Amino acid sequence: VISLRNVNNTANNILGGIEFEGNSWYAGGIYMTAVNHSTFQSDMRFATRNNTDYADRMTIKDNGNVGIGTTSPNTNLAVTGTSSFTGKAAIGQNLVNSSSFLHVRRNTGVNGDENIFLDNAEFGANKTSVLSFNLGGTNYSRIIGGTDASNLGILTFQVAGAERVRVDS
Repeated sequence: VISLRNVNNTANNILGGIEFEGNSWYAGGIYMTAVNHSTFQSDMRFATRNNTDYADRMTIKDNGNVGIGTTSPNTNLAVTGTSSFTGKAAIGQNLVNSSSFLHVRRNTGVNGDENIFLDNAEFGANKTSVLSFNLGGTNYSRIIGGTDASNLGILTFQVAGAERVRVDS
């Protein structure tokens, strides 16, 4: 066991950490800061240096919330700045089996689940992106953008499964 200790444990004081240094400059570090010394709460912070500053880049708060680009995350995962995902993104409950690239689900407990899906699909030579809105498993509306067999752009709006507006290139 390696133990690092700082006897000055007032709030926001660094309790201990590991810093990585170059020749007279800090490259990065991992350290613990006191949140409340009387209840033994602490945060873990990860710092790096870019070409202009040395700053905290990721924080794990005493309550388990993780912040990337923020030192005060107020949710389980808070990301400040531009983010990208490879693969699927799911927001909500029980989305492991979702085939959508983006699936947002809210369990209302009243009329069933509210869902928003974003899918890409190919139907023969046609390439399509679909944004679907449904409630309780019923598709209420869709916005479909894609190409036809001639590779010309098409945008359609559907309500209750019927095409209501179609825009052809």
